[in-house]
Amino acid sequence: MIEHELADIAGHPISKALGAIMLAFLVYLLNVSFFQRKRFIASLDRISDSFRTDLEKLANEEIRVIHILTDQRFKEHESIINSELNKLPFLLRLRMRHAWKKLAYGKNKKEGMLLLYAQYADYRSISVNEDIRKLARQRITSIINLCK
Repeated sequence: MIEHELADIAGHPISKALGAIMLAFLVYLLNVSFFQRKRFIASLDRISDSFRTDLEKLANEEIRVIHILTDQRFKEHESIINSELNKLPFLLRLRMRHAWKKLAYGKNKKEGMLLLYAQYADYRSISVNEDIRKLARQRITSIINLCK
């Protein structure tokens, strides 16, 4: 008796329509997920590319850090971060924002109180310059690693 009723329900046109609608919805979700992932990867690539050139320049010890991390580069980095950040998933967005603020403002708690990348200005001491270069590379590397 129950088998007969189940057979009637399975053969009913509404159940077939509901099955088709559910399948279409599943395909839609997979499609949206695929395109969001594609957009998310493209955003990470743009962020990574922007910082990678500076990281490569920092490997060259002959170029002063302050000539690599200029005010112009800060504006470019800030622009790319602001334009791409909202396209990222929530947790990655938080981590990226934290890494960016660490690079841009260092230990200063109030944004804008420090002269942006001036914290990486070279000093007369070679050891201090090495520490500054190492710190800049670490902070840029942390942003690039988030993009992987």
